[in-house]
Amino acid sequence: MGTLRRSTVLPCAPEVVFAFLTVPENARRVMRGVTRFEPLDPGPMRLGSRFLQTRVVRGVPASAEVEVVAFEPARRLVIAGGARGVDVRFEYRLTPERGGTRVDMACEVAASGALRLFTPLIAALVEREEGEHLERLAQLLLSPAR
Repeated sequence: MGTLRRSTVLPCAPEVVFAFLTVPENARRVMRGVTRFEPLDPGPMRLGSRFLQTRVVRGVPASAEVEVVAFEPARRLVIAGGARGVDVRFEYRLTPERGGTRVDMACEVAASGALRLFTPLIAALVEREEGEHLERLAQLLLSPAR
């Protein structure tokens, strides 16, 4: 398993950050390579909500169903899914800090079967694709056109 961890402090309340993270359209704006993040269930995002995510990796589109597996408003959001023997889990932890919010993000990648041999390569690819994830989140949250 490979894990990418990043942290930042944003000058907005945890409720604002959480609200932004739970708008499906924002996934395409924050996550590099995501071209679709389409709800499969009606209503707002909640525990158990499912989405069809399409991401272009090295020029090849790949789709996977992902699910909200933890949903604690203004505190924690976990979205997990997988395809073709690779499981990915994004976790966001929000903590009030210095008049803003500390965002701790962890992206865990686990491969199964023969793909396990390629876990270091897959982890490096995730690092390249999502290494600036929180920087993009900050830019979008602080943009006046949000």
